[in-house]
Amino acid sequence: MKLTSLLGIAALLLAPFAALLAEEPGRVIPLSAPQRLILNDDGHNGFYMGRLKDAAALRELPQRMRGTQVGIYQWCVTSGTKVNYPSKIAELCGEGVSAETLATVREGDRTLAALLQKLRADGVDTLQCVAEGCHAADVQCYASVRMNPVYGLKAAGWTGDSMARFFNSKFWWEHPEWRVHYQDGREHPALSYTFPEVRARVLGIVREVLERDVDGVDLDFLRHPPCFGYEAALVKGYQERFHLDPKTLPDDKDERWLHYRAEFVTMLLRDIRQAVDEAAKKKGRPLGLSARIDHAKHLLWGCDVDVWLKEKLLDILVVSRHGLGGWDFDLRPFVEKGKAAGCQVFLGEEATIAGRDPTPEDAAKLKPGEKAAPTATTMTEAIWFERARQWYEQGAAGIHIFNGAPMRVLKNLGDPPAQKHALPQ
Repeated sequence: MKLTSLLGIAALLLAPFAALLAEEPGRVIPLSAPQRLILNDDGHNGFYMGRLKDAAALRELPQRMRGTQVGIYQWCVTSGTKVNYPSKIAELCGEGVSAETLATVREGDRTLAALLQKLRADGVDTLQCVAEGCHAADVQCYASVRMNPVYGLKAAGWTGDSMARFFNSKFWWEHPEWRVHYQDGREHPALSYTFPEVRARVLGIVREVLERDVDGVDLDFLRHPPCFGYEAALVKGYQERFHLDPKTLPDDKDERWLHYRAEFVTMLLRDIRQAVDEAAKKKGRPLGLSARIDHAKHLLWGCDVDVWLKEKLLDILVVSRHGLGGWDFDLRPFVEKGKAAGCQVFLGEEATIAGRDPTPEDAAKLKPGEKAAPTATTMTEAIWFERARQWYEQGAAGIHIFNGAPMRVLKNLGDPPAQKHALPQ
């Protein structure tokens, strides 16, 4: 038989497998040392400081990661419940705010709002530009979605409800019935995942960002809890299933109540995983899904990590803590569960260990031309390296960096043997 005939028969036999591979791109290749750092960019500061004025600046931003050990650059697309990319679902951050409110926010926020609207008018897709810059630097780009970034009507250092006006979307303002409620009926500003409309909005944003050339999506559940309270629909559903009134139970102890609430988040995660996999098929390459959770309160806040891992919904689990950095806990139980599920477990570090963000009140106290003093303290290089050593000993696949780190840290934190040479002797 001629060689060409044999090749033709082989091609016919392999065709179904080739089609299957094309249809199922599979899961992402795990990050490995030394390029095993994840850097989360809040997607706010560059606009706030006025640096991201055009498409070129947006593409250049992540290219600073060239030559570092950052494997994934997470670009946060949500600013409050508004966004920083041209969306059909949500307004741009600062959009629709009155002149009176704009006059009371920080100067940087006014700069941000003006830049985002100008970039959209110029046809610049901010997220797409960042993704292109990541790929030019040989770094993956994940769109990071804060899962409940709602601000209350009062904030220290802000005039009236100006912070909420600037950052909270029309969706939030127009639907108070979808907010979390305390046991005594008082309203909490957070949105409740009890309601399908809230979950649908998050899923819609995820689907939008997947239209860009991103490599994955990150779900940040640390910004900001809670996701549930004692909403009437939630209480009714629990009563119908268990014939108990959850208001008579301590919500941090009753496992049935906690798992029942978490089912609504798990439903959303299944839908998001499906959306990620569908986008991967269209693009013909794997796309990842990561989530950042609190090490102790994840179930209380609606994150049933054991179910997520059992169903293999995640590629990366970032275990962290809500609040300022500098804390310790045992990562090993999460590492073991992650191994069994084929999910990498990263330790999530918060760079800020003391202080707070600047407020409009801080700026109002400055004299003309005076530079504002720092309002926050961040980890030193020595602290970064010592803490990373401990986390790697506990089995962390890598380090997730929130709120930035010095360049020397980004160039050495993923390679423990090199860390001892990174600091001046």
